[in-house]
Amino acid sequence: MPFFPPVTLRPDVREHLRNTFTNEELVATVGEEVASQEFEALLSSLSHPPSFTCVRVNTHLAPRSHVQELLHHELTKQCGCHGDDASLVPVPHPQLPDVLLLPIIGPRCVSVLGSEVVVGAQCGSAVLRGAHVFAPGILSAPKSLQVGDAVCVFSDVEGKCTRGAKSFGGQKVFLGNGVCEMGRHDVFCSGNTPRGLAVRMTERLYATPCFDRVLPHLVFLQNLPSVLVGHVLDPRPGECVLDMCAAPGGKTTHIATLMQNQGLVVALDKISSKVERLRETASCLQLDCIRAFCYNSIQAASSLSQPSASSLSQPSASSPTQPSASSPTQPSASSLSQASASSLSQASASSPTQPSASSPTQPSASSPTQPSASSPTQPPASSPTQPSASSLSQPSASSPTQPSASSLSQASASSPTQPSASSPTQPSASSPTQPSASSLSQPSASSPTQPSASSLSQASASSPTQQNPEQDSDLASGPPFPEEAFDRVLLDAPCSGLGQRPNMATSSSLKEIRSYQPLQRKLLHTAVRLLKRGGVLVYSTCTVTLAENEEQVAWALRTFPCLSLQPQEPHLGEQGMLGAGLSHDQRALLQRFRPRLRGGGTTEGHAPTPRLHEANSDTIGFFIAKFMKS
Repeated sequence: MPFFPPVTLRPDVREHLRNTFTNEELVATVGEEVASQEFEALLSSLSHPPSFTCVRVNTHLAPRSHVQELLHHELTKQCGCHGDDASLVPVPHPQLPDVLLLPIIGPRCVSVLGSEVVVGAQCGSAVLRGAHVFAPGILSAPKSLQVGDAVCVFSDVEGKCTRGAKSFGGQKVFLGNGVCEMGRHDVFCSGNTPRGLAVRMTERLYATPCFDRVLPHLVFLQNLPSVLVGHVLDPRPGECVLDMCAAPGGKTTHIATLMQNQGLVVALDKISSKVERLRETASCLQLDCIRAFCYNSIQAASSLSQPSASSLSQPSASSPTQPSASSPTQPSASSLSQASASSLSQASASSPTQPSASSPTQPSASSPTQPSASSPTQPPASSPTQPSASSLSQPSASSPTQPSASSLSQASASSPTQPSASSPTQPSASSPTQPSASSLSQPSASSPTQPSASSLSQASASSPTQQNPEQDSDLASGPPFPEEAFDRVLLDAPCSGLGQRPNMATSSSLKEIRSYQPLQRKLLHTAVRLLKRGGVLVYSTCTVTLAENEEQVAWALRTFPCLSLQPQEPHLGEQGMLGAGLSHDQRALLQRFRPRLRGGGTTEGHAPTPRLHEANSDTIGFFIAKFMKS
């Protein structure tokens, strides 16, 4: 049963979403009553955290089984708890070979103790995912607050608390108890922007550990559907892959890990500070095949003609034409040329591959970020207003739970932990019956879905997937890029972010939410231009709207006859939603994650431990589509 009130939305936004989830096609299939109930259940789910914390293992450096043991030891040591505490026991995900899950247990029966501290909605969301309270997140604190005081922490649900207030009587929800590491003067009156840990949480409404500085080289906090995106893309060693909306780098570094750090991963974002953090993350994870650039992804293709406004805003047809997925046109050798793994993975420690300060700047095109349960960075003081697509052009969509480290591609060759090409490899999640374009010409005797580095480097020069080292060098030097330059493209698009959890309130206007569809279509135009024939394009968002998900798929199939939907492996989500005119077979090829609040968990007695099978359904709202270009 719900513990928190449903997510707060502006009236026109709520009505817009209600119309989406009670559209004519959906109501005709399930009935208006069921559709309305599903919509209300969605709003209730969004204000609660998922059932599990998802931890991606950096299998480039160590196997999952080894990291599982290290993580359990580290968390029990950090919390000073017994090793059998269920919230501290990592469990392998049964279908994703690089994921560990930790149950989030709650809501629990926690008494309100001490003076009241009120934090902003985004900070509150992070606390529910395991974070402590950092100074920028505090809005209200009593005048007498001192270091060492016991406090009860509340979250401002509607964003109405004024920063610096001594008390707050508006709508708020209880998150747990803690101990002050800063007094009121340090938080509000120091004259400088407050930084650092302000309240150390000691008793949480939802039991889940903090991951701040926990095994930063080996684990990476990421929402489960975000990890799934990398496996659906199924990148291979030696390929050239583009992440168009890369910051803060979770999906980028996952792609590089799946490629065994062999090949080239180009990451674009338009905000320079985010690009620098991405480089630091890649360096921390010891991945040197990534090249990150500050650049507007819409303009990333050379001589790209701008699509007309009408083509970007046209409504979806009721029945888009679906090209056959069973017989894609095979690419020519020139269009799918691919460099050997070895030629791309040799980064010299003496010659850093960082772009210079004068290199072109590049935008992030990902969707709004997920509150971090572990990030050492400070949450903002209040719930942020969701910026419009036009104001951001390409905001970051990846979860900010990614650990920050130092600079990309400057890992020292002398580092004792830098693995060679023979270090533990990341198994591929792609279906052996659905090979990518590159795998068609690179069969491996040992693994049809994950060719080894040696098999890639020994590919014949006449192979259609053999790359041109000169071309790879050109790509590594930065955008704009020639058309059909990349084997695979990930467009984790900027979006309204309405699938993020936990989310107590969303201040986005309807105009802002509607502004994302035309931006996403501009990015899709560029993505198709940059993708090789026979290559794979994955489109994803962290929102639940029809306009940004299934309607975009229908539009893409009409606009680009060269695109066909492809099966996704593994397929953990539901099929696509009714209402965009897609056929049943087309919707079955999509993955939509609709948050579902699990049963149980009240303030009376002990909260039950979530069951493993709930990990795939009780997640953030998310959408994935996979295309092949013929």
